[in-house]
Amino acid sequence: KEVSPVLRAMLTSQLKEGTESVINVTESADTVRAFAEMVYTGALPVTDASDEVGTTEPSVDTLLGIFGLCHRWQSNSFAEFVEAKLLPKVEASNFEQLLEVAVLHNSVPLRHRCLQIANNVQGLDERFRKGELSATVAAELRHLFGNSTAGNKKRRTLM
Repeated sequence: KEVSPVLRAMLTSQLKEGTESVINVTESADTVRAFAEMVYTGALPVTDASDEVGTTEPSVDTLLGIFGLCHRWQSNSFAEFVEAKLLPKVEASNFEQLLEVAVLHNSVPLRHRCLQIANNVQGLDERFRKGELSATVAAELRHLFGNSTAGNKKRRTLM
């Protein structure tokens, strides 16, 4: 099965990537190594240099990087695999970052998981009402918290 139609096209074209067999990326070395290992073995690496001691899976940041590569290179089956690994990792400390990514990549399961825990994220409703969240996150939370007060100033008419 083809891993990525985008990678195939890049590496078999007469463009720089194809003629030099090199693809430049901005992701970390850990992310690219983990993506490559996942493609070759069908599993994520057991350890990650940025992980805390005792963990067995890549960090959330590395998973997000892999998820981004999967979407950029249209590796859809791998994107679903990484998405499943991200779902149990949604927590207050990474809620906004994961919700942004879910919306960016149209990840329905990840978006739903984020919204499930939104009411349990301490201070989130207050930050929403003060307009301290990104536009993307605020738009997703509108149905939970109503409209934020930031940017909703009414015009006064002088007569």
